[in-house]
Amino acid sequence: MANIHRGEVDFVVDGTTYKLRLSTNALCELESVAQMKATEAIAILLESSGKDVAIDFRVLRAILWAAMTGGHNMALSDVGDLIDVAGLKVAFEAVAKVIVAAFPKEAKGETPPANPT
Repeated sequence: MANIHRGEVDFVVDGTTYKLRLSTNALCELESVAQMKATEAIAILLESSGKDVAIDFRVLRAILWAAMTGGHNMALSDVGDLIDVAGLKVAFEAVAKVIVAAFPKEAKGETPPANPT
């Protein structure tokens, strides 16, 4: 079971539970794959939330893949197949949840301290 206090979210597909987490390493992997800053990729995806803006499927797949790198060892194409099985809405919601779990203060509109301790 995912530990939300560690920024973890469960993503259940066809009875299999995948643990998602946007750790520092995951964010670095995301930047490598997406060829942009992680914050830019996240902003692109969240812009389409609840709006008539087309989802950038490459960004959705890249964020989901990065969040799964903590032990699932899946290729990008495998994550795309997983999105097909789960459904776009379920995959998008899981990614949105892991983003909020990773950045809870930003999600609430709060500014984090300048020098966190």
